Amino acid sequence: GGAGAGTVITAARGLPSVDRFKYPGATSVVAINGGAVASIGGRLYRSTNNGSTWAMSTACPGAGSLVREYRSWTTLYVGCNDGVRRSTDGGNRWTQLPGSPAAGGADNRLSSTRNGVIVSHRYFNDLQLYRNGAFTTVRVPNAPGVAQAVFDGGTTNPTRIMAVTYAPSATGQTGAIGALVSDDAGSTWRQVNGGLGMLRFFSVNADPHHAGVFIAGTYGGGFYRINLNAPLTGAIVQPDPKAPQGRVPDVVDQRPGNRGRRPELPPQALVPELPRQAQAPGN
Repeated sequence: GGAGAGTVITAARGLPSVDRFKYPGATSVVAINGGAVASIGGRLYRSTNNGSTWAMSTACPGAGSLVREYRSWTTLYVGCNDGVRRSTDGGNRWTQLPGSPAAGGADNRLSSTRNGVIVSHRYFNDLQLYRNGAFTTVRVPNAPGVAQAVFDGGTTNPTRIMAVTYAPSATGQTGAIGALVSDDAGSTWRQVNGGLGMLRFFSVNADPHHAGVFIAGTYGGGFYRINLNAPLTGAIVQPDPKAPQGRVPDVVDQRPGNRGRRPELPPQALVPELPRQAQAPGN
C-alpha cells in the first residue's frame, strides 16, 4: 500500500539468528517504555529505541523465560541458570531473587499476574510460587510435567492457580492429564478437562480483566478459553504415592535417524489426538 498504510518491518541490528530446533521455546520478548527486552538463545538483549538496535547483557546466564509484571512497563522477571532475576528499570539492572530456583533454558516457564509469579518445568510436577517477597513449593499430583502455571488475573481469588500439563513426546497425549485448577495456592487440585480435545499443553495465561478466565495453548490442538465461571465438573486430584514426585526420566525418539535424541517434534508426528469419548468420565 501507500505511505501510512502499514508498518515496515526491518532487520534489527544486534540480535542473533537462532536455530529454533537448538533453542526451542527459549525466545521471549516483552515491551518496555521506548523499547523492548528479549531473551534469545540463552542470552538477554535490550533495545531502548523501539527495536532498531539491541545490546547484549551478561546479567543472566542461560536466560530463558521472560515476563513483565502486571501493569508495569519497567518491572521484569527472567529465568536464569542460577535463579530468577528481577529488574525494576526496564532491564537495565537485574537482581537475583533470594531463594529462587534454577530457571534457565527452554524447559522452565515463568508467568506473572497481579497475584504473583510462578516458575514451572515441563519435566517436573512441582511449582515455585513467588508471593509476598518469598518462594514456596507446591506440587501438581500425578502430572508428568507442568507446561505452565499461572495465578488468576483477577482479585476475587488471589490464591487460584491454573496449571496445564505436559508429557514427553513418546507418551504425549496419553501421559498428560490436561488442565487443573487449585483454589488454595496448590494445596488441592481438580481437573477441568470438559470440552478439551487435547490434553497435552504448551502454555497458559490468565485474562487480566476477568477473574477465572484463562487462555491455554495445546500441542497441535489449538487454543482453548477456560472459563471457571461457567458450570464445570472436575474430580479432586489426590496425590498418588506411586507417582514420581520430581523429574520424569528423559524419553528419546527411537525413529530411524533420530535415535538417542530427545527432540520436540510436532505432536501429530508421534501422538494422535485422544478421542473425546476416551477421556475420564466427568471431564
